Amino acid sequence: MTPPKDRRSQRIKDLDDALQKGDFSKVADHAEKIHDDAQKLKLAPGERDAVLKQLYQDAGYDGKPEVRTKAQMDALAQSGTVMMTRGVSASTGADASKMMEQFRTGDYHTGNGIYGNGTYVGHSGSFSKDGSTFIAKSDAKSQQRAWTDVAKHGYIVDEKRGGATLRMALKDDAVVVTAKSMIKEMNDLKSKVDAWEKAEKQKAISGANPAVYKKENDAYKKSLDTKNARIDQTIRAKIGVFPVDVHDYVIPHKNSKYGADIRVKLIDKTFMSDGYQFQAPDGSIVKIKSNNLNVALRNVRDTYAQHEATKTAGGGNVTAVEEKAKKMRSVLGLPPDGDQGNGTSGRYAVVKGVDAVALNNSYEKDSFMNLLNRSKVIVQDKDLSYKDGKAKGVGA
Repeated sequence: MTPPKDRRSQRIKDLDDALQKGDFSKVADHAEKIHDDAQKLKLAPGERDAVLKQLYQDAGYDGKPEVRTKAQMDALAQSGTVMMTRGVSASTGADASKMMEQFRTGDYHTGNGIYGNGTYVGHSGSFSKDGSTFIAKSDAKSQQRAWTDVAKHGYIVDEKRGGATLRMALKDDAVVVTAKSMIKEMNDLKSKVDAWEKAEKQKAISGANPAVYKKENDAYKKSLDTKNARIDQTIRAKIGVFPVDVHDYVIPHKNSKYGADIRVKLIDKTFMSDGYQFQAPDGSIVKIKSNNLNVALRNVRDTYAQHEATKTAGGGNVTAVEEKAKKMRSVLGLPPDGDQGNGTSGRYAVVKGVDAVALNNSYEKDSFMNLLNRSKVIVQDKDLSYKDGKAKGVGA
């Protein structure tokens, strides 16, 4: 199969090129334009990710899929093509079959997910031993698995109960990366974006008056009443495989000049003797090498004080840098403004020209995939019956 011409817009090519060159000032400029245009888009009911929708348009990922008959899909399955399945239900009041037809012939709906936003499907491909490479081949057993692993979580529903199931095949020229390979890349990218923002802030305050900075820093420190900080909510979560307590702390201001109380997430890692950590105002993660809560809260106070003092001393320049970094993180899918979940992002995949991410970091590591590029799939012209899917999966 001859790969289609690159449908990406010039600005998304320029964004990817700047990323490859490590020129984050240009990355920020390109990302800002995409982010700002995304805010003008009208989202369909149920859509929440305007940035991903804009990226779909810029990348040509909203192109229509090829539609084929059951016999033609059977032939693809028998030849070892990677087959995929997606189930929807009418639980939201929508007509499931109409939703499937929309995927075939209508507007491309942006989905949401815990491993990055996109369209979640079951797939019949496999992985290299180290999990870093996707293998685009399948057989009857893996094609059955692509149904079973999705259905057992309730994502495929019998049409008698208002469900509908789409049967798809992945095109030969689709670019698929694994979650394992993306996680490392995104962690590295986050570090580089954080470093760029820090350096740009230093430039912004290089001519600031030290006396103004010190005065504001001291005043803000005094205003934060850490002694009367209170826990608003505690959630049990995980960092990797380790359970942690995430506390939402509310720290009041003594001085009304500084506005509303600040809310901080403190992650308690005392069971690992690795102190606390929290997300700073600029989105970076601050690690605290102490298991003492008072020390952690003082660190929060000092970090916020430095942040506010820097903004005041540097005028609007620091705020402008923060806003630019925020938009860059948003478009690249990085936390806290992007769609990154468990290390993977649909937005980042689109920017890099990736058509799908095989999620070997998910709870069904062999079978779940985040499909981004709709034009890289072939779909059956009729919905797959629940009875046939249960008996044969998405194979022949």
